[in-house]
This record gives sequence, C-alpha cells and structure tokens, in this order.
Amino acid sequence: MNNIKESIFSVNDNALIKEIDGEAVIVSSMDAMITSINQTGTFIVNLVKEKPSSYQDILMAVTENFDIKTKEADDDLFEFLNQLIQCNLINHKNV
Repeated sequence: MNNIKESIFSVNDNALIKEIDGEAVIVSSMDAMITSINQTGTFIVNLVKEKPSSYQDILMAVTENFDIKTKEADDDLFEFLNQLIQCNLINHKNV
C-alpha cells in the first residue's frame, strides 16, 4: 500500500453519503456495503467530499475542530483512512 500520509484523498464516486443526526451512513454502490461512521468520521468524510485533501490537511482540521492531541489524532486518522480505502469508499493518490 502506498504511504497514505503522502496522499490526497477524495470520496469515491460510487459512495453515497447520507448524514443523519450528525453521523453519516455511506453506501457503496459497487457492492451495496453500508458503513456507519461517528461524528468525527463524518467530519473527515465531509471534508474530503468538499474538496480533495491531503493527509496533513485532514489531520490539522481534526485537531483544530476536536479536543484531541495530534499523536492520537494521527494514529486514529491513519487507521480510519485505511479502513475507508479497503472498503473502496475513498480514493487516494500520492502527491
């Protein structure tokens, strides 16, 4: 897998995102898989949905908008983005 910390992220065109009470449900039209994400995950998905974003830009936005230390946010973001990539819900390309 490419180094995701050096990637630009965007929402996959096959992903349908529906926000309900501050949390999102993402449906992949490729395999009809449904993924539910919490408020922080919804924030991240909405960020990359608005415009393709780098890992560092996403990390900075998360730490500025949520009460979380950079190291913890970095670890969580890395894991979360990897999960979305594996589910084909977001695209990534190296810069």
